[in-house]
Formats: sequence, structure tokens, C-alpha cells
Amino acid sequence: MAQPILRTIDTPGVFEDALSLLRSGEIVALPTETVYGLAADATREDAVAKIFLAKGRPQDNPLICHVQSVAMAARYAPIPSIMHTLAEAFWPGPLTLIVREGEGIAPSVRAGTGKIGFRMPRHETMLGLIGALDKPLAAPSANRSGRPSGTRASHIAEDFTGTSLRLIVDGGPTSLGVESTIVDLTPLEEGGEALLVREGAISLEELAPFLPIRLVETLEAGMTISPGLTHKHYAPKGRLVLLEGTLAEQKAQLRFAKGGKVVCILASEIVGEAGNMPVLDGGPWAHPEVAAQRFFHLLREADAMGAEQIYCSTWSKTSGLGRALFERQRRAAGGRNKFTFCEISLFLAIASFFVRVNCPYSNNIHARFTRDGDVRGQRTCTINPGGA
Repeated sequence: MAQPILRTIDTPGVFEDALSLLRSGEIVALPTETVYGLAADATREDAVAKIFLAKGRPQDNPLICHVQSVAMAARYAPIPSIMHTLAEAFWPGPLTLIVREGEGIAPSVRAGTGKIGFRMPRHETMLGLIGALDKPLAAPSANRSGRPSGTRASHIAEDFTGTSLRLIVDGGPTSLGVESTIVDLTPLEEGGEALLVREGAISLEELAPFLPIRLVETLEAGMTISPGLTHKHYAPKGRLVLLEGTLAEQKAQLRFAKGGKVVCILASEIVGEAGNMPVLDGGPWAHPEVAAQRFFHLLREADAMGAEQIYCSTWSKTSGLGRALFERQRRAAGGRNKFTFCEISLFLAIASFFVRVNCPYSNNIHARFTRDGDVRGQRTCTINPGGA
């Protein structure tokens, strides 16, 4: 398998070539307004299987079906009236709506969930190909599973050399930079609340006037797995450490940056605080929409610079997109950053002193961070903070 062909969106014949490949059951990387998608005919199991193989994606992780209209979605699933309402308000756009499955979509797309997610993308080329194929396109983010999502054609070429991907349609940088908002409508069938299982550019506040809805912050028992909800996702090769709080607090935390080759991704206002460390500008702190558009690209830039440690600002979370960006950052960091870096450093210093005083085998202690940000000692003697 060779390097995929990369052709710009305005290259004569590229639309026809992409359509021909899709009709033949091949996969094609296509631009959308969110991130690039790895697309295949959603009705063909053999085509969808190539997505899972190329990405290295777990088989229990369902795919989103991209459609040209609600009417197209209705061919493959029962569509509740609220979906028509939401589609009228937000489609085409970055909103995926999960409903009960019907027939005609490849089983792997649904991943045994009994449900299916539909989205109408806001991108002329993607919509044109769906219309010409006259079938939905299954299209998860075009990145190797676990890696930062692809927001530029070069990212896809980097990840998929040597796979079955034949063509990358280069539409330039994506405009939003984060994946779609996902809403599960099925709880409404029994009088419950719709579930906002992944926030994107469309926020909880924008959706709330249309239906009863609540944000799901962690996977709940029995809840359908949604794309992008694995604990460690979007991860760079280097270790990502998030700087949290106000800009002043982030500047203070930055003074603790150390360990291997360090690269910083900082809010524009504190770029000058990096000193001699290489730094990438993530955009103004009060404008997370700028940071969201840049974030995945800058993670890959840090990787290209050989970063072993990446110290990254967080941005204002007052908007839905700001919260969506932070959720991607948290998953890219492996969920490590409930405590700020300063708090963790102070805790470790105190814990280290306590262990030296109380444990003759303290050279065997090391700390690890769990998903919730707590610090646990793995040691050869028991530490009891209560004394005795």
C-alpha cells in the first residue's frame, strides 16, 4: 500500500474521482466544517470495514452517518418529530442526532448499539458527494485512533500512509477544528431528557429551548458509547500538561515547566512568558473559537518539534465551544488534570517529605495520576495521612 494521493478541492476531476472510489467501496478523506472525515458508503459493510482497519478503531465504537437531508436519514431509521425541528434549526451544521436504528445501514456503523447517528455537514463538496452517491457516508474523524483529529490534509497524509486510503481531498484548514455536538434523542421516547453526550460548536444553551436536555459529563451505566468519548483520545506523542485558571495562574504554573524537551502552546497574551522554551501561539484567551481551530494542528506541530512534554494553556470556558475545546484537551492529556500543575507539585513535595520521615523504603515510591486527577502512592510501606 502506497502514499494516498492528495489533491486540492479545485483540481479538475477530483470530485468525479472521489465519487468513483466511493461507489467502488473505497475510503476517501474529505473536508468538513468540523474536522476531516474518513468517508465510505455507509450501506456497504465491506467499505465500512476499511474505515475501522485504516484507523485502528475499536469495533464497539459506532460511526456517524452523514446525510444530505432529513429525508435521506428517514430511509434508514424512524425519525421523530423533534429531529425535524432540530434539523431545521441547525442543519447543515455540526450537530449529530442519535435515533433508533432502522434497516439498510451496515451493521458495523451501529456497533451493536441499536441506534444510529445522523449529521448533515456544512460543506459543499461533502454534501455534493452524498447527493451524487445518493447514500449516506459513514465518516469518523480522519486520524489514526487515539491521535489528534485531522484538521488539515497534511495531517491525514501523515497518519494514513501505507493504509488502504487512496485519495485525500484537500479543502484547506477546517473552519471549526472540533468535532460535532452529539445528542441522543432516544430517551425522549420514554419521557426522559435527551442526552448531550459530546459538546461541540453547538452548545447546551443553544439546544435547551428546543427540548429537555442534560449534559452527560462521563459515560453512565448502560449509556451508548459515542465517538470521541474514550478516556484518552486526541493524544499527541509527547505528554500533555494543561495550564488551568486565569492567565496569571497559568503564568505561575508555567514556571514549573520541566522534563525532557518542552514545547509550549500558550494563549496569545502569555506567549512571551515561555522564556527560552519553544512556543506556539494558540490564540487569544477570550476567543476559544480561535484556539479550537488551531488546537489539533498545534499538537501535531509540537510532535514534529520532538516535544516530550507539551505545556498547554486552557481557554475561557464561558461558551459551548470553550467547553468543547477543554473536553478535547482533557482527553488529549489522558484526563490527568483535575488538579492544577502547581497543586500537584505542592502535594508531591509534601508527600515526599512525609514519606522520607515515616518510611525507610521511600526510594521505592512513585506517584501516578488517575483519570480524576488524584495522586496515589505505590510504595513498600503504608502511608496513613491520619497519623499513628
